Amino acid sequence: MHLIACHRSVTETQATNLLGFPDATVVSSPFGIYVADEIQKMQFVFLANCRDPSQTRHAVQRFLDWLEQSGEGKYLAERAQARARIVKAIAQEQRQKA
Repeated sequence: MHLIACHRSVTETQATNLLGFPDATVVSSPFGIYVADEIQKMQFVFLANCRDPSQTRHAVQRFLDWLEQSGEGKYLAERAQARARIVKAIAQEQRQKA
């Protein structure tokens, strides 16, 4: 999972553009934007308005609260484990080619 602190706000278009393709789950929330790709298992959290340490901590807390309230934490962890397996498989393939 990539956690990105943004100095100002972030849009859904910016988030999906960074991901590289529009076919993703996008959630706009008070903390910012959460983007998850079910194919490659990539996940981005864009924390909005992180202008100082206090606002950044607040955005992180809002994200953690959202994970708990939405029940998304379980799915975030599952995607992260799947992404780790994908990265390991790619690394193994690259070692075999060398």
